[in-house]
Order: sequence, then C-alpha cells, then structure tokens
Amino acid sequence: MLHTKRESYYHSLFLLATRISEYEVEGEVHTDKGRIDVVIKGKESVVVVEIKYAKDKGIDIESKREEGMRPIRKWN
Repeated sequence: MLHTKRESYYHSLFLLATRISEYEVEGEVHTDKGRIDVVIKGKESVVVVEIKYAKDKGIDIESKREEGMRPIRKWN
C-alpha cells in the first residue's frame, strides 16, 4: 500500500512537489526554537510551512490550522 495515514507521508509528498520548483526548499530545518517542517526560499521572500495530519475526518480544520500556526508564531 503506497498511501499511509501519517503526517510524514504528506510531508514527503509536499517536499517532493516543491523541490521540483524554481525555489530553494529545505525540509526538517532545525532552529534554536525547534524544527520547521519546510522552508521555501524565493528571491525576495521566505515561506514557512508546518504540516499537520488529521486522522479523523470529523476533526475541526480550524483547530488543526491553529495547531500548525503555534510553532510558526514561536519561531517568529
């Protein structure tokens, strides 16, 4: 079975898809405040990506979004 119900599966797919772009992409970036899932660097901007996986289809998307934003706010 190729599909796995884990965050790491989607993390790998996203990282692969962005690495073929014209941007510099790094995964699992370690900082003094923790780890960033993906950093995408452009000529004039940087995008920080935190990936979350919801095991239950009934989960509130807003709560997952907020969970993903916490480490980004901490990093800032």
